[in-house]
Amino acid sequence: MRSYSFALFALLASCGGSTSLNTTPPPDASDEGAADVAAPPEDRETPPEDRAAPIVDRVSPPEDTAPPPDVVVEFDAGPPVDVAPPPMDVLPAMDVVTGRDVTVTTDVSTDAPITAGDIGPLGMPITAPNEQWTWVPFTDARCANGQPTGIGVNLTNRSRRVVFFFNGGGACWDALTCYVLNTAVNISSGYGEASFRGESANLRGFFLFDRTNANNPWRDASFVYVPYCTGDIHGGDRVVTYELGGQRRETSHVGYRNVSAYLRRLVPTFPMADRVLVTGASAGGYGASINWEHIADAFPRARVDMIDDSGPPLQPSASQWNSWRTSWNLQLPPGCTSCATDLGSIIPYYARRFPPPARFAWLSYTQDS
Repeated sequence: MRSYSFALFALLASCGGSTSLNTTPPPDASDEGAADVAAPPEDRETPPEDRAAPIVDRVSPPEDTAPPPDVVVEFDAGPPVDVAPPPMDVLPAMDVVTGRDVTVTTDVSTDAPITAGDIGPLGMPITAPNEQWTWVPFTDARCANGQPTGIGVNLTNRSRRVVFFFNGGGACWDALTCYVLNTAVNISSGYGEASFRGESANLRGFFLFDRTNANNPWRDASFVYVPYCTGDIHGGDRVVTYELGGQRRETSHVGYRNVSAYLRRLVPTFPMADRVLVTGASAGGYGASINWEHIADAFPRARVDMIDDSGPPLQPSASQWNSWRTSWNLQLPPGCTSCATDLGSIIPYYARRFPPPARFAWLSYTQDS
């Protein structure tokens, strides 16, 4: 089990250590943002490309299994948002198995941007039993297989704080990685109510969500759990059709688009939020980093901090980077123009974009278990 200390990593960063990066001074003893936090358990089936896996076993119980007593399912996702589908576009690609040129059909043009802060018209606030994990389905959010998905919430009236946690589980960007090597979770299976039932018990044991632990600085916050089923590190805005062996598979890399859908209801759910933490592990760490500005723009009155666990902003090879951007239409911060060619430049960009008292950190490890 990996564990880390926010205070330790902040201290190392301020002293020039290489374990993490934090551009602000280390927290003092009175800062509730510094505490020991245990990372979620690992799933050993996750491929090497993304070591930290979903919080729990991904095997869901039968559909007719009743949820645990303290798990609630919200069936009304509010009125669907009327969003006109974007025009289709066709991009050239290469079948990595046969070497043949194939056609990848997408629903947005190359590198089509999303306007910063533009999440569309707001929907209805989410209502749920107090301090119980509740599944909230969304008709305008979907997994890679095209099926609807949603989020888990655990709401409280103890404070005006909110925690966003992005789950991880690999990544994929073509027919080989998505459907042969299966390097990302939930691509074919999707993620819905039954999957959340299977994970909810483990969420209660995760330090960040433990309301009974006096050492947890976020124990009085409302929690938002963002599952992972799009294979795009929560940063995509493109529907593609991959072809492999004569079979065509429409794949929705729409993680970033899903976050916009979630925010349309979460903003009215937390109109008085004053502190927000955006965090995640592995692919979810990348998701936290990519969506930090996205979420901060949606909550302009709140201080919004970010902790990226195991999603280091290291620039991949040119061919790999091109594959990701082509397949996912990766939505990097609009103001970070250099991020298009240098992912690491997101660090100085965020240092300028979010000056103190806001804080951010990237956590990495030399050992894993």
